[in-house]
Amino acid sequence: MQRRAVWVILAGLVVGVLLDCAGLGALGMRRAGDTALAAARARWNARALAHYRLVVRETTGAGACQQDLEIDAERIVAVRQNQCVRVPSWTVANLFTWVASMRQQDSGCYPSPVTCVCHIRYAIEAHYDPEMGYPLDATYLWHLETNWAYWGHWERFLRTYELPDCAAVSRRTAGAITISVVKLTPLP
Repeated sequence: MQRRAVWVILAGLVVGVLLDCAGLGALGMRRAGDTALAAARARWNARALAHYRLVVRETTGAGACQQDLEIDAERIVAVRQNQCVRVPSWTVANLFTWVASMRQQDSGCYPSPVTCVCHIRYAIEAHYDPEMGYPLDATYLWHLETNWAYWGHWERFLRTYELPDCAAVSRRTAGAITISVVKLTPLP
């Protein structure tokens, strides 16, 4: 039994080191994304395009929908098409705001801070128009991963030799939403 406990502790240390390394990599990716976002926003602001038509497509696990909007001074002045179930709100400024707010999401405990069985991780990947700067597409992803620091997992492993699985605490262990600009047309 002592030998098994030593192996479990060593495995825990190795996993901890790997998770720390992954966290540092994620921090670097966040900074690179912030730089790309700032550069894209600067390109968009430099163009001073006030009046435009924007066709946006939203895609989730539940399906996809499209909105065709006319924007003037970053306000929606006409809705030409709305296949989505929610009120249209996308402008280029709102797309930038959405990407920026999703970049600020930190991982957290799931299902609660008290029983932190899993961590919920968030990420956003955005691509920008190289000339005008507006977001071409942005995909917001989330997924659950085992919280190896949760002592209950190790106790269970010592008793049953079973590794934890976040699917046991949630019906969905991952999800995504993608917002894509299908078309942006400058208007007079």
